[in-house]
Amino acid sequence: MSKKITKVQTLSAIRSILKNEEPEVSITIEGCVDFLDKEIALLSKKNSTPSKAVQARQESNSKDREILMNAMREGLSGVTCSQIADAIEVFEDYSSAKIAALLKPLVAEGKVRRDVVKGKALFFLA
Repeated sequence: MSKKITKVQTLSAIRSILKNEEPEVSITIEGCVDFLDKEIALLSKKNSTPSKAVQARQESNSKDREILMNAMREGLSGVTCSQIADAIEVFEDYSSAKIAALLKPLVAEGKVRRDVVKGKALFFLA
């Protein structure tokens, strides 16, 4: 019965092989390649899927941006972030920085225009 080689032992063996030393455990080059391919696949899968917290925050921000766009379509225009917080009940507890962060992608997409007048950023529907 052969004992299963742990991840640490496999990595140590790969390190030893790269340093032209004798590994502590018996492992083939093919075994090393298979191990590395498996680890790369696991890392790729982990990095490609956003966490549930990130997904929830993205959905929340998307809904907030839609509320903001609807308010601007209904006549909210030429306003600062503070005025947006005062005008839209959902945003009354949001900081100006949070509202500016919600507006930034809308400005980048060309849906909202940002003008600076007398040192204040004013937002208009594009």
